[in-house]
Amino acid sequence: MSDEIVYLAHLNVTGCSGRGVKYREISGSEHDKVQEDAAALVGPDAIGLAMRNKELRLGVATMLLAVTKDPVKDHDELRKIAGDESKWIRLTQQDLMLEGKLNYDKLFRAREQAALSGLFRRLHEISLVEVDEMVGKALPVAGG
Repeated sequence: MSDEIVYLAHLNVTGCSGRGVKYREISGSEHDKVQEDAAALVGPDAIGLAMRNKELRLGVATMLLAVTKDPVKDHDELRKIAGDESKWIRLTQQDLMLEGKLNYDKLFRAREQAALSGLFRRLHEISLVEVDEMVGKALPVAGG
């Protein structure tokens, strides 16, 4: 995916570590797989919230590419180090979902996880307001 866009975010609000993350927009097929995997993991008897939480966790784990080894001062510093691989820890979905030092819960605090879920939702979901904006004042047309 040479034309893949990589985004940067600074986890710098209260309750966050101040580290930076690199992430990407996942494809439609990857998004489908995230939903299917979440459903398989929670099982048929799970409540909707369990499914939603698992879907967000898997989605974030799929889109995350790297996290800075150390906190960064601000967005300017984050942009400056974006290409310096020595400042980053590369992440995979497998790393984040398995036990170990790169496990999602070990890397990210609860507020960071909420922020990352927000980034995932912003890139991969659409609100009814956005659908309404696309449709505008469309009128039905007889006979297609």
